[in-house]
Amino acid sequence: MHKPLETSSALPRRQRGALTMFSAVMILLLLSELIMYAVSGGIFEQHKSANDMRQKLAFHTAEAGLNHAREFMFANQALVVSSVTDLLPNGADGWFSAGAERWISCQGVTTASGEGSHPCYGESIFALREGSYYYSFGGSTELPLNTDGIIIQDATKQVMVEALLCMTLMDFTADPVVQGCTTDDTLQDDRYFVVTLLARGEADCDGGTCSAEALVIEKVASTAPGGGGTAPGVPLTSKTTFPPQGTAELVPNPNGYGVGVPVSAWLNNNTTCGAAPVVDADNGSWATCEREEWYGVDEFPDDYACPWASCSCAENQGDLLLSDDDFLNFDIALDEGFPCDLFLYVFGEEKTPEGIAKVKGTATVINNCGDLDENSTGIFWVTGEDCDIQVRVGSAETPVLLISAALETHFNAGAEFFGMVFVTDVEEPNAIFEANGHATVYGAAIIDAEMGNFNGTFQIVYLENVIEKALGTGGLGVMAGGWTDFHDDWQ
Repeated sequence: MHKPLETSSALPRRQRGALTMFSAVMILLLLSELIMYAVSGGIFEQHKSANDMRQKLAFHTAEAGLNHAREFMFANQALVVSSVTDLLPNGADGWFSAGAERWISCQGVTTASGEGSHPCYGESIFALREGSYYYSFGGSTELPLNTDGIIIQDATKQVMVEALLCMTLMDFTADPVVQGCTTDDTLQDDRYFVVTLLARGEADCDGGTCSAEALVIEKVASTAPGGGGTAPGVPLTSKTTFPPQGTAELVPNPNGYGVGVPVSAWLNNNTTCGAAPVVDADNGSWATCEREEWYGVDEFPDDYACPWASCSCAENQGDLLLSDDDFLNFDIALDEGFPCDLFLYVFGEEKTPEGIAKVKGTATVINNCGDLDENSTGIFWVTGEDCDIQVRVGSAETPVLLISAALETHFNAGAEFFGMVFVTDVEEPNAIFEANGHATVYGAAIIDAEMGNFNGTFQIVYLENVIEKALGTGGLGVMAGGWTDFHDDWQ
């Protein structure tokens, strides 16, 4: 008898698990794909993040180089466009001085449609490029910055900073006034110029090859805070009583009222400004005299400083004195129309927070005057409690514009100041100016504050060229909108 055959319904029991195995393999393959995709994405993100980090390092390195270069320019602002040899007391030469030039014309260096790494390509407009100069010193176009240990902390980062100079061609009858850049020295006005700083920052460097680079540009321009107003053409301008208790001597502007007509002091006699009696013969001992009498020589010294132990409008000069505490002559100007806002008159800005900030922004802000000396040059704004001057500050070639907004400003024994001092009450309503001992200002003093006592002999010798340099050259300030991180020509 035959054994019956198994039915087909029994067959699937032998194949159970095949579908599960197939599904598991497919899921495993999918998971593998997902893992590979995730790993690939992670690696991509790591590369992207690393590239971004390297680029940021290069960018910040370039920014640090710009900051360092900006301070280098600020520190050397007296030299930037000067053609004078041995300009500073330390023997430094102006960067346009013969035989020591640091600015080379871009003419012929570049082409209209070209591009390259030369600093002249840092100016994208060809017409301006051809009228510009590039910085060169010791055979290198790099600014001599000491970046080791200051900017660069390791060998994987490096920065190079170069510079362009545009001596602006000005036409005050045209619109716009700025007509471009010029290398024609007969058309240049050294009060108006723009320096373009070009920083090339690199990161992830190995053996001279770097994988990240950032190009950053910033412009700084000359700023002349006196350019918006009018500098008084007198040695002393005062809105309060003169003379104070003590001794004062003024050497006038010999052509203040016209050729051959001197002016020693311009004083407030405007009752709408709350004017006090400005000249009181009972106050102190004071005199004015011509420069030849004060110096005691026919030709002025090269540095304009008194060549003797002391110079003075001596009492024994008799009729050589223009005015004194016994006789008020025409060289003392008592002005009923005296400007009530001297800050506006001199700087072209009103005594508003915005106007004050604008003028202050052109200066180096200091808390006292202790660091000022004969090597100082440019514009300084003094804030805080006091400003004491008792050494030589500035020189005839590199004078100082000192804007003292301190509570007390003192010129003490031994002080010799070259330039213009402007004492103001914009920060301290009770600001006061005083002198202690023998002190001399070669230039001009403007007292927009209370005039205190002179416990000694305070002298002001009017020197027009010194005043023009102090006001005209101004300082360097960052141009609004002058920053960019790249342009096509400079590669």
